[in-house]
Parts: sequence; structure tokens; C-alpha cells
Amino acid sequence: MKTAIIRMDTTRDGKPFSDLFTYGTIRREKGGYVVEFDGERILSEIGDHVKFYIKNKDHVRLQADNGQDSVLFDFRKGPTVECLSDNRMMNIHVTTREVTSTMDENGGELDLKYTMSFHHMLSSETDIHLEARVVSE
Repeated sequence: MKTAIIRMDTTRDGKPFSDLFTYGTIRREKGGYVVEFDGERILSEIGDHVKFYIKNKDHVRLQADNGQDSVLFDFRKGPTVECLSDNRMMNIHVTTREVTSTMDENGGELDLKYTMSFHHMLSSETDIHLEARVVSE
């Protein structure tokens, strides 16, 4: 596990939503990479502990929690729509528009662009740009 400086810029519906600068870790896991960090609540109310599992350049998993609730998104390049349900039985549809990654054990960049709808009504378009730079092992 390596300690990294993490910078993440988030845009929602074309407007700056969050700008995070913090420390986190990068580790190799099952042929991919995990970037994990704690910071300010950066993805709305879903929490401040965030983990990106970069399986490959076309598949990224995002997990975030706030200590009580947890949310998991599976982003796959292409027109795939993932349908998720939480404990409130709300239908959430996530459509991935773009996934690109240069991440390896020494850091890199990740770009995610997706749209999210609740009960088939468009709620938001979100772009995430994550940069990670290793500072120690």
C-alpha cells in the first residue's frame, strides 16, 4: 500500500460541485488498483470515505459511505445502464458516458462521466476527474 496525494474535481450538470485535495492510499488488488481516501463530503450526502476500484481502463467501481449508509456504483464503458435499489426501494439508473484511466501503482488519472436518474427522471450529469500521485510507500 502506497500513500498518495489525491486531487478530485467534480462537476455536476456543468457546474463545479466539489474540489477535494487530500491524502489517500493506492494498492494493487485482483489485477486492478484501489484508490481509497477519507475527506470532506464530496459526493453529495453519500459520505466521506471513498474507494475507487479501477479494474481496467473500461471498468471502475466507486464505493462511498458515511459510517451508516453505503452506496456502490459499477461504471462500465458503453451504453450499459446499471439499476440499483437501496433500502428505500428507490430505482436509480446510472448510465456511463465515459471511463478513462491511466492509474497504476504509482498514481495516475481517472475520468468518469455519467448520468443518473431516479425513477426514470434525469437527475444529474456528473463528471469526476481524479489525480493521484504517490508520496511514500
